[in-house]
Amino acid sequence: NIGSTATVTINAGAHLANVQGATPSFVYGPVPFRASANIPPRPGYHGLIRLPAVQSFPYWRVEISGVSGGGMIHIEHAIFGVKRKNKNYSIDKTETGLDLGGIERGRSGIPLRNLGYRMRRVEFDISALTEAQYETLYADLAWSVGGTEPVFVAPNSRTGAFLHDRLLYGVISAGKSVNTHTPRFSRSFTIDSLI
Repeated sequence: NIGSTATVTINAGAHLANVQGATPSFVYGPVPFRASANIPPRPGYHGLIRLPAVQSFPYWRVEISGVSGGGMIHIEHAIFGVKRKNKNYSIDKTETGLDLGGIERGRSGIPLRNLGYRMRRVEFDISALTEAQYETLYADLAWSVGGTEPVFVAPNSRTGAFLHDRLLYGVISAGKSVNTHTPRFSRSFTIDSLI
């Protein structure tokens, strides 16, 4: 249980002694763990830590403080990476639930449930891209289809009360790109999110 007061501090350095000692080369935090502070109860909580600039160190230490509920946490996915970012997301999106469970009937007709995992399928567009934005930020995604590499996506990464529910992690597919009657491109994406 990640409490609402939990924080994260990130240390990095050129040597292991840097991050284990009192003088790391890079320190960021403490910052709140939860992406959204006061969102109603969820099965789990997501964190989103954005560093102020790209850092290139071989050794890192992530400290999580203020954990409630007996001092134990269970972290399923820890994702570290350099972001690709632009502000051309479209406001409209489509979200549907994906239930990986099933139901059968026994000989007497009684429903037999097979509990599954609830996922989300989210479809969204990135619109009004210049050709340079399209080629440098998103053209490579069409070539990675079939690689089944999960990615972390925040179609709208604006900080707010429900940022938690806008965070997605799963296999992404890049749909069609459109630039009819305009020099700008729009690209559709679909992600089957595990969170």
